[in-house]
This record gives sequence, structure tokens and C-alpha cells, in this order.
Amino acid sequence: SVELSPEYRYADGPVEGVVGSGLCIITNPFDIPHKKSIDPEKFTLESWVKVPQQFLDNTGWLFCKNDHEHADGNFGFTYRDGSPTAVMNIGGHAQNLFSIPMKRELFEKDGWNHLAMSYDGKEMKAYLNGKLQGIRAINKRRTPGKQLLRVSKMGDGGSKTMQALYDQIRMWDRPLSDKEISSHAENPAKLASRNGLVLEENFGTENV
Repeated sequence: SVELSPEYRYADGPVEGVVGSGLCIITNPFDIPHKKSIDPEKFTLESWVKVPQQFLDNTGWLFCKNDHEHADGNFGFTYRDGSPTAVMNIGGHAQNLFSIPMKRELFEKDGWNHLAMSYDGKEMKAYLNGKLQGIRAINKRRTPGKQLLRVSKMGDGGSKTMQALYDQIRMWDRPLSDKEISSHAENPAKLASRNGLVLEENFGTENV
């Protein structure tokens, strides 16, 4: 008979990240308090995320800024059916929700993945492991929100906690170029420029 190795028991707290330490979230989401500087009108949100094997079939939020997907100013990443989706709401309500799903085959199962999304005032873009996943032409001025950035759960608490590991959460006050995002995905130990970086959470590891 085949002898199966027991599943690793993950728990909330520090874990080995992409570079140095990361954070494992199983039960308690990680909250980053709102500041005006971390919710700019034009932005890039990026982070490394790992969904362990035993949680690949789960559904939930990976990042949620400003309440929920039908709230004006909301943006972030959801996870469903084995891959993330970048979401953003400009104007409030369901009709103003925009999304870009990621290609499931590019999402490394039980491995670290680099996620990024940006908005330049006209186009929303989403990236997975340095590769552009899609562009949505929106052409609307985004109204920044005033609520927290919640990691692994809906911002207003109206969802279950998504079990995942995180490292290098960054917010920029400008849309990063395709080349910059590709560089961050290819070499997480080196950050060529910090121009426009307004939030950096490395979970105890020195800035790269």
C-alpha cells in the first residue's frame, strides 16, 4: 500500500518567505491601517503569495482595500478555482466592478507567486509572475477609499479567512511599468528603484 506523508500543519505567524521571513495566515487576517498615502488615485499593488496544497480548493480574498467589491474605491485580489483575480470598483455597486482573472496554468500550486495590479487613471492591468494577464479600459477617475487594507479576508469582515502565505507587500503611488513588474517577479531580492513606494511590509526582513 502507498504510505501518505501527513500534511504540514500551518499556523498563524512567521514563516520562511521569498526573501527572509514571510507571514502565514490561517485564522487571523493581517490588517494594514488606512493612511491617505497608501490609497493613491493611481497605484500599483504587488505581493508574493503562496497557497499551500491543502488550501488550493479554498475561496476568499487575498487582499482587500476598502470594505468589499461593491464599494466605491475597492481594489485587491480574490482567489477561486485555483487562481487569483484582480478586482477594482470605480463608482460603487455591482455595475462598476471590474475584474481581470489570472491564467490558472500560470499559478504555481503550493509555490510562491508574484501578484501585481495597477491603475493609471485609464487602464487597469493585472500580472501573474511577471506576465501581463489582461488590460481593462475603464477611463474613469478613481476615488480613493478610507478603509484599511486587509490581507486574507474581505475588508468589512464579511468572508472567511483565506489560508495563505505572504511576503513583500508593496503599494506604489504610480503604475509600475511592465518591465519593472517583471523585474520584481524575477528577482525578489533586488529592488532597482523605490520611486513612488508608499508601503512596504516585509514581515521583519530588512528592505531589499
